Amino acid sequence: MTKAKTISVATIVHIFGILHAALALSCRSLGLSDELALTMLTITMAVVISLKKKVVVEFYAISIVIVNVVGYLCGIVLAQFLSKVIPSELASHALSTFITTEILGWGLVYLAKFFKSEESGDALKSLRFVLLAAIGIIIVRLLFLTLISNMQATSDQILDVVHRAVNNIAGLVCMLCLDVLYIRYGLRFEKRWNLALKGISLVAFMFAIAALEVFMIGGEEAFSLKYVVSLIVHLFVFSIMYVIYYVRVSRAEMLEAREKANLVEYRYLKLKSQVNPHFLFNSLNVLDCLICEEKTAQASLYTHKLAGVYRYLIKSEDMDLVSLRAEMEFVTQYVDLQKLRFPEGLNVEVDIPEELMSKMLLPCAIQLLVENAIKHNSVLPANPLTIRISAEGDSLRVENNIVPKVSPVPSTGLGHKYIRQQYLDLCGKEIQILEEEEYYAVVLPLI
Repeated sequence: MTKAKTISVATIVHIFGILHAALALSCRSLGLSDELALTMLTITMAVVISLKKKVVVEFYAISIVIVNVVGYLCGIVLAQFLSKVIPSELASHALSTFITTEILGWGLVYLAKFFKSEESGDALKSLRFVLLAAIGIIIVRLLFLTLISNMQATSDQILDVVHRAVNNIAGLVCMLCLDVLYIRYGLRFEKRWNLALKGISLVAFMFAIAALEVFMIGGEEAFSLKYVVSLIVHLFVFSIMYVIYYVRVSRAEMLEAREKANLVEYRYLKLKSQVNPHFLFNSLNVLDCLICEEKTAQASLYTHKLAGVYRYLIKSEDMDLVSLRAEMEFVTQYVDLQKLRFPEGLNVEVDIPEELMSKMLLPCAIQLLVENAIKHNSVLPANPLTIRISAEGDSLRVENNIVPKVSPVPSTGLGHKYIRQQYLDLCGKEIQILEEEEYYAVVLPLI
């Protein structure tokens, strides 16, 4: 049984474009008003695209407001322009409706990218947002149509008021500032309110700012016309500001979540290193040999160094950064343990000036690089593995010559991946990985 193909977003946008044009043409041909019918169809398009793109519930309401406000203004402008090119009023109206719908549809598709939902969502909550936004838009549209009808205002008069409202810089700046304050602080303050109180508060705010805008744009038109136009402009401005705010907050939350995830991964890597069975088994083996050979002084020293290694690992587990001095003391103990396992064939050279020892870096970063060098190379007296830890400006370079193993150990690249990501998250700096035929080096920024 073949799987049914889903309708693409492009097809949805085109279908609604044709439906809008057909509806506009039919209503005008019959001498009926198409305002409310087009409003309902536009709301339906916004909901369908939101469902298709699986967005967060807030986007449903925002999209309904934006498409209706922008659609109305864009439709008037396009209709006036096309009427000068196309002699038929019906044809120009239908074409302007189609073009406007296409613009709105693709605009919604683009905006939806910033409102993706990671969860399935609450259907009831989504329905409440849709109903509230739809009812609000329909009420404003009815109010607008009633006032326009009573005042017999023309499209030119409406556009003139819109033009003055948009060009009133002082009014727009005041509106933007008040919107930012309301979105930034008012919505946070209202978090514990129920939906009805939130709705009343938002409506009161929208009407109050629209009234303020009326007194700032001036003009001889009726107060009711200027008020409704101001309300529509404010609806649009508020929606755009909310979109910008939501995108910024969502991005900050995403970066914070990614940073926490990377930190958890890095700490897991460190924990895995702490309980590495091979390292512990080899260490205990060496210790057993020292005891059997009655080298009690060496066995005691080895035990203290092994305890020091694990003490540092446990101590640094919850630390984001450590001093280079503390890290190098730890690395020295770790290398001493490895040298007892490889008495010949392992050389570690350190060249770090004293003034850099107070710099900070990720805990265990150097040790992980040293461990990787030993893990992926042969340690042979005839061809020693040499690890050089040296300063390079404000960075630290950990370099080793390449001594291929007979049976290479596959590399997952996890160590470098998480070290790199931790540096990006903590200080926005990149590590450098340099790989040649004869050597392999990693450059760690010092903070």
